[in-house]
Amino acid sequence: DWRREDLIFGRAAARVGFGRLIAHIVDNFPLYSSALQTPHTRSAYDELVESYSIRLMDSVITVDGAPDDVDAKLVSTFVAGGAMTLISAWMRGQIELSDDDLVRQLVDLLPPWILESPIKETAHS
Repeated sequence: DWRREDLIFGRAAARVGFGRLIAHIVDNFPLYSSALQTPHTRSAYDELVESYSIRLMDSVITVDGAPDDVDAKLVSTFVAGGAMTLISAWMRGQIELSDDDLVRQLVDLLPPWILESPIKETAHS
């Protein structure tokens, strides 16, 4: 069972999440690398961005945490698409960064209000 005091927030939570994502991609690099080179990559990429966007809305981005003039759903799609594009460029060797530097950049590129927002309550909290 998760306890509230076991949860991490903001920048630390983003770093853990992006760190796990990059570690997974590194561990499965041949699979993801070959997928980037197939003719059907665009539709798979679009599905991945949509899925990641939904996960952001479900777990990280809170509608209440967004500034009044910002649509949190649009931000989740923007963040997901930007993150996946950056990761894809890194995988193709267009960007030379270590795994840790990529994670740091992904976290640093998030809007501050996302990093400062409280985590969403889940069934595990």
